[in-house]
Amino acid sequence: MIKRKPAWRMIILSCLLISFNFKVDCLPIITSDHSIDLGDSLAVPEDITSAEENDIPDVAAHEKIEETSDEQKMAAIRTTLPIISHDGFYNLNNSIHVSGENDVMNAAEIENTEDEQTKVETGVPSNTVVNTQQAATPMLRNLRDGQIVLSYSVEITPNGDTFLGRAIIQVELTDEWGLVTLHAEDLNIFSIQYGFMNLDAPLELPPGDYDLEDGVLEMWPEEAAAYVFLIEYEGQIRNDGRGVYRGTYDDNSYLAMNLYPTHARRVYPCMDLLTAGAPLTMTFHNEEYNNIIGSSLNDGTVREAEFLPIMSPTHLWTLVAHNFANLINPGDRLRMLSRVGVSGQDSYASIVTQNVINFLNEYTGKNYFEIDASQDQNLNIFAMPDLTQPWHSLSSVAIWEPYMLMENTYSAKQQKLALMKMAETYAGQWFGYVIFPQNWRFAWVTEALGRHAAYEAAMEADSRMDMIEVLVADVIQESMLRDGYASANVMQPDDPLDEEVLIRDHVNGLIKYKGPALMHMLKLILGQNEDYVQIGANALINGRTLQAVSSQHFFASLNNRWNSEPVKLIDNIEEYLEPWITTNGYPILHVQFRSGSVLLQQERFGFTAREVTHYNIPITYTTSLNPDFENVYPVQMIDDQNVLSLFLPEEEWILFNIQGRGYYRVNYDEEMWERIIEALEDPDRREMIHPLNRATDSVELLFFYLQLVDDVLNLARAGKLDYETAFRVVLTMEHETNYAVWKAFVRNMDFLRKRLVAHVTLDEDLDPDIYLRMVRRTIGTLEQELTFYPDILVQEDTSVAMARGLVMDHACRANYAPCIAAAIDWFYDPNSAEPAVNPNIPYDIRPAVYCTMVREGDDQVIEALWARYEIEATHYERVVILESLGCSRDQDLLRELLQETLDQGGRFPKTERSRFMMSVMESSYDNAELALNFFRSNTNAIRDAYGGNEVIEEMLFVMSENTAEFFLADSQSSDSHFTATYPKFQFNTWVFLQNNNLDDNQEIAERAAANAMENLEWDETLLDIVYEWIDENDAAGAGAAFALLLVPALVALLNQ
Repeated sequence: MIKRKPAWRMIILSCLLISFNFKVDCLPIITSDHSIDLGDSLAVPEDITSAEENDIPDVAAHEKIEETSDEQKMAAIRTTLPIISHDGFYNLNNSIHVSGENDVMNAAEIENTEDEQTKVETGVPSNTVVNTQQAATPMLRNLRDGQIVLSYSVEITPNGDTFLGRAIIQVELTDEWGLVTLHAEDLNIFSIQYGFMNLDAPLELPPGDYDLEDGVLEMWPEEAAAYVFLIEYEGQIRNDGRGVYRGTYDDNSYLAMNLYPTHARRVYPCMDLLTAGAPLTMTFHNEEYNNIIGSSLNDGTVREAEFLPIMSPTHLWTLVAHNFANLINPGDRLRMLSRVGVSGQDSYASIVTQNVINFLNEYTGKNYFEIDASQDQNLNIFAMPDLTQPWHSLSSVAIWEPYMLMENTYSAKQQKLALMKMAETYAGQWFGYVIFPQNWRFAWVTEALGRHAAYEAAMEADSRMDMIEVLVADVIQESMLRDGYASANVMQPDDPLDEEVLIRDHVNGLIKYKGPALMHMLKLILGQNEDYVQIGANALINGRTLQAVSSQHFFASLNNRWNSEPVKLIDNIEEYLEPWITTNGYPILHVQFRSGSVLLQQERFGFTAREVTHYNIPITYTTSLNPDFENVYPVQMIDDQNVLSLFLPEEEWILFNIQGRGYYRVNYDEEMWERIIEALEDPDRREMIHPLNRATDSVELLFFYLQLVDDVLNLARAGKLDYETAFRVVLTMEHETNYAVWKAFVRNMDFLRKRLVAHVTLDEDLDPDIYLRMVRRTIGTLEQELTFYPDILVQEDTSVAMARGLVMDHACRANYAPCIAAAIDWFYDPNSAEPAVNPNIPYDIRPAVYCTMVREGDDQVIEALWARYEIEATHYERVVILESLGCSRDQDLLRELLQETLDQGGRFPKTERSRFMMSVMESSYDNAELALNFFRSNTNAIRDAYGGNEVIEEMLFVMSENTAEFFLADSQSSDSHFTATYPKFQFNTWVFLQNNNLDDNQEIAERAAANAMENLEWDETLLDIVYEWIDENDAAGAGAAFALLLVPALVALLNQ
């Protein structure tokens, strides 16, 4: 028998809903004997407890429903699933609000902030948006105007590769009666019944009175103001980590529900909109797994889970039915789960988890376990073996196993990835659940706040990792690279985002980088005395708990406190951020040296021409006269041009954007570039310059250099600076050993390397080692000081280990002989009688060693790596092995392995398939062509086997970055089968073919194609210039020439 909900639970739910509606205090008191004291605040209808236990059919024995007709399935549902009466559902008003009690600022002021754009779009002020304890309210763009869903009660029964669903949905209409519209994607509707106040005497809605087309269910019942629908249907159990899906690992599986961002519609008919949240009761029939966890408390059993009602937008609910093992409890009510058999890999994750959760509790001012009264009593953290997609839900989070579990000895790169992925995921519980965007166009608010908080938490969680370096090198500079394309998405689109493909493109794109980059810059602008970003985040979390937020709410949360500041750099935060969030790109600060002054002007940056946009740029600077690379707080703002009164004697320099913490680039006039380069070339003088400025443009040697390298290479790429100046800066890299600086170098020089290699391959008169000549001139100090032979008994600084691994991989790919020799020395186990991979290869150089050996070696190398793969203890290291296979030059082997990625029973787990494909794309232009042809011929199969649309779209952008002139220009494809059909094949040609099978990925593919065309424009205008400069300015001597001769000898020795 299904256990009937105790009457007091129904009374509490009803009381909550009514009290929220009328803003009265009516919570009943549950006495020690479980009787109910309602007090004087609410008279409960007698019929709320009228349902008798014997009114509910016995469904204790759920058996699998075999393949049958729709009519038979419908009959089976009716006989096996209970008809739930409509007791306790009440008609709710749509303008409910519950304020937080612990607001750090005036929450009413935030709540009453009018979003003017929202009013224009809907005529509704933003303060009517729901929180998670109320019914749906008017939204930015409704599925059907005048329609509100008041509650959902959903029941799911797995049935092989499908599931049977039964949804009771209460709907209210406020304008024209008679049409009800819901999202219902990939659902097969069996029947629809409805009533007006309840389902005591349901009416059948005949097929002619409803229509399901393009994922929208339209129903035309008899006209009324309110309905209760009972919809019986069937859905697909997917394999891509979305909707209701079945995950697989080893010989096991689990069943889960991941609805982010628009997949609730694939689980039950609903209004799958952010501001259309309603109380959701979920019942799940679980016959297969030993455990089941949901977003809320389970009031049923493992086999028949009945989760308490919880209020949230549709995409924030989750459920996992599983046989995972409880790995460790990092802290009170924190549970970490993983596949059975994993041991000794949880220490780092446990420490980080506890530290980050504790930090976020304090940072937000809201204890995690006080978010919702019905949430599960634990935070369940799953180390998922087969899922990399974001998981946004309450009480349960999923993190890909390689980003979480590691042995006691691990690579610094994995440490960095794991630290950030865990911090970002945990921050999403507050910035994504406690507050969520009013429309997906406002997703930048929660994403920026959440990721900014994650970086702050990571700094506290692991002091060994320099998070400022990571922030500048991996977030700010990565964002500016992506934001340089004309097709880059804006942070806040002009119009609401309602189409799935646009939502997916937006939430998976640039906002993940640009959001925290801008938030960090804003924090510095607002001053060093108080962290105004934290103040604003705290105010939103506590002032709009379980409610939607827009940019207007964010601005209000800051302005309420900021407006009282007596001295400030900006008067209006909204006006300041407007150009940064409503246009793509960012400014270049032009610095022109004059006698006794410095003229500052601005221009919008882009790899191709952009329309003029004016930004208010935060200015930080230092000079060689009084170098200070630590003061990163802006001293003034410029919105057009400005003049600094400053005298600089001959040879003295000035540097702007200290540590590269501002979201802009800096270009100097010819004289100032000369002074800076002379300082960098002089070992004594260059030690004044902060490394981050050397790699971007200003603080301590690291930050100074980091910015300079990133700026000059991108300015030259965009045609704003000559390559001679850029390369003179780059060649001072011979003095550098810092990871962040080399990250800037490799990210940007890889763009040149791939195009130069393709260029010289197509013309036998050109030097095939042209790029290698640049590597030889820049790698000297790192090779001497760090070497390619680290002591395996010494635990190195994380920056040192990451720098060596990054540079060694880059140098080996460029055919640098000492790097190849080191890879050969490291690869084989000296203690094994048979060829076997050396288990003592330092973790951070394994990608370089494996890739080099696969590229230069023979079948013996491949066999040794597969053997190592079988015994490798950690998932992360197995991924490193699989990715290295993409470096092979054996096209037959690559075709065979690519084909194997489509085999569900093959050696490639689902998450590793796309990573192998992208490794092939990035390894060489020949391999990129092979991967592209395979992609074109198997698009639908890849979509199904690799994990859906998101994976396809990620690979499209990787493909666009690795399509050099070889198959963007007029060259013929070497694939004879493909050439027969498309003799002058181009990536862009394929994207715009009518029958390319890209389907829902088409729009995003066209953005990737636009990026490829911008790169082609660079090929046509600047590639020859780059080649000629390197050729004419290389000072390589006889020793370097001799090193080139060593490569064939090394390869021959390897293959003996």
